[in-house]
Amino acid sequence: MTDARAFFEQLNNAYNEVHKVKEDLFWATYMAISEDHAGFARAENDYKNFISDPGKLQATRAHLAGLNRLPASAERDGLLHSNGLDRGVPVVHSRADGLRPA
Repeated sequence: MTDARAFFEQLNNAYNEVHKVKEDLFWATYMAISEDHAGFARAENDYKNFISDPGKLQATRAHLAGLNRLPASAERDGLLHSNGLDRGVPVVHSRADGLRPA
């Protein structure tokens, strides 16, 4: 379970970083605080590449499968549900499969 926790923490941190850069640039250009449209385009592309990476999806599914094979416990269930994995995987899954998120 330690490996899965470390993986999901790293995945969440990496997602938050790429998403924050995109959002900060979006609002700065939208509100005309910045003219860095090229930077926003790069950040948007980085974000799309992150959420559509099939390797991340495969690793996420493998860790989820491993957790689901463990006996139910507060720690296991907390890791599965409190980190938003039950909501986040469908978004990554749909992007990695070339579909739009629902």
